[in-house]
Amino acid sequence: MSEFNFVKAVVCGNDFVIVEGDVEPQVIPSVLDRHFGIGGDGIILFEENRMRFFNPDGKKAEFCGNGTLALSSLLLNRGDNVDFIVTDAGRVELNKEGALFIKLPDPMVIMEEPLIIQVGVPHLLIPVDNLERVDVKVEGRRYTKTLENGNNVDWIEMMDEGIKIRTYERGVEDETLSCGSGVGAAGYWYSQVMGKEKFKVKTRGGEYQVLIQDGIWISAPVFFPFHGIYKGGNGV
Repeated sequence: MSEFNFVKAVVCGNDFVIVEGDVEPQVIPSVLDRHFGIGGDGIILFEENRMRFFNPDGKKAEFCGNGTLALSSLLLNRGDNVDFIVTDAGRVELNKEGALFIKLPDPMVIMEEPLIIQVGVPHLLIPVDNLERVDVKVEGRRYTKTLENGNNVDWIEMMDEGIKIRTYERGVEDETLSCGSGVGAAGYWYSQVMGKEKFKVKTRGGEYQVLIQDGIWISAPVFFPFHGIYKGGNGV
C-alpha cells in the first residue's frame, strides 16, 4: 500500500493532488478516484521546481497550465525562491509582481482545418455563438481523437471584454471546469483575430487574466482546501 503526504489544490474548479516526491504510476488512478481516493483532475509530482503531471487515467501529460500555476503558488506560499518551473514541455517563467502570472509554452499551430494550437499540449478550437448549447461530453468524445495521440477540445464564445470557453480534456475524458493551457490556446487565437493584448477569459470554474506580450501569460486564483496523508484506497 502506498502512503504519502499530499496537498489538494484548486484553480478555477480544476483540482489537483500535489505530492513532493514520487508515487507509483499504478496507484495514480486510485488516488484520483473521486469515490475511493482523494479525487482530482490530475496529480502533480515535484522535486524542488521540477514537476511531472499525470492524468486520472495514469498517463503522463507533457504540460498542465493550471497544474503549473498551482505548484508555483504552493512553492511561493511556503517561501521557496522560485522564478520558473521546469516541465516536460520546457521552462515556465513566473511573474511575481502583483498577481502571479505564468508564461505558457510558445503556441504552435499544428493543424489549420480543424484549427489545433499546441500550448504545451494540443487544443482543437471551435468558435460558437452559444456555449450553453454545446454538449461538451458528446462532442468532446467526437473530436478528442483528431490527432493520433489525442487532443483537448475547446469551444469559444466571444464577449465584450474577452471570451468564454468550455473544455473537454483528454486523459480526464470529460469536461473540466477550467483548463489553463486551453485558456492560453483560446486566448492566443482571440488575440490574433481581435488584435487584443490584455483581456479576460471566463470558464465554468472562474475567470482568468490573460496578457499576450512576449508570449502568453495567464493568472487565476489558486487555493488549497486541505492537505493530508494518503493511505491507499480502492483496494490499493
